Amino acid sequence: MLVLPVMSRGNIELPNVIFILTDDMRWNVLGSAGDPIIRTPNIDQLAADGTTFRNCFATTSICTVSRASILLGQYERRHGIVDFAKAFSPSQWQNSYPALLRKAGYRTGFIGKFGVGGRKAIEAKAGDFDYWRGLSGQGGRFFIDPKDPDRVHATARFGDQALEFFAESGTELPFCLSISFNAPHASDGEAREFEPDTRDESLYQDNVIPPSPAANPEFFEKLPPFVQQSEGRKRWQMRFSAPAQTQQTMRDYYRLVSGIDREVGRIRADLEKRGMARQTVIIFTSDCFILSGKLNCLGN
Repeated sequence: MLVLPVMSRGNIELPNVIFILTDDMRWNVLGSAGDPIIRTPNIDQLAADGTTFRNCFATTSICTVSRASILLGQYERRHGIVDFAKAFSPSQWQNSYPALLRKAGYRTGFIGKFGVGGRKAIEAKAGDFDYWRGLSGQGGRFFIDPKDPDRVHATARFGDQALEFFAESGTELPFCLSISFNAPHASDGEAREFEPDTRDESLYQDNVIPPSPAANPEFFEKLPPFVQQSEGRKRWQMRFSAPAQTQQTMRDYYRLVSGIDREVGRIRADLEKRGMARQTVIIFTSDCFILSGKLNCLGN
């Protein structure tokens, strides 16, 4: 049995909440999920300390629909957000988890890819949070801005912003921070679509990542024409049509995931240092799985 000590506000216990969302991350690309190559010690520790939900499904796994469902707790057929231009209505947003928690007295923050609505609608969301570092589109065109002399990776920048949020939060109010990494989603159309943090360039260099058993021409030929000619096939050809290309793509993809793992470690360490860990719940999720961890579990 796990017990979560939380700060009390009147007679109501209000834990801090951190919601971490990754983008286009396969359900099994974690050491704790069985991948024998990936290096994700911090997320693996979160899995060991908390609870792993192994039967979770994304009913409509496209960015904007999935994010609307997460924020509202509703299926697509109910919230009706079916494309990248449609934003939340005022009444919908009032029932989102950030709005409800803010109304209940939480300090709220958002970092990274928001993903619902056009640029103007997303920028207007700044007024709905106490701390806003939300981004429109895919959360930035580049993982590393070519104009940045320090070459700071977007994943690391989001981690820095999370630590800034904690530093500004204090202990008077509980908080809810949503961190929406744009990794390991591809930077579509860029020369290196899965560009990792420069610190991770050497990771997996000596690993040969086995191809999917489904990557067999025999299976592809059995698919109907509309699938063979789909956008998915075009992207597959860009990334996996040759063995060397497959290895480069997968190594970079794994590097991006390991970069996220480093930020999860930094977040947990900072919460421990600030004495916030025992009153904070972390939920880590992607398109296909959910991992929930209670930070008080260490040693309890």
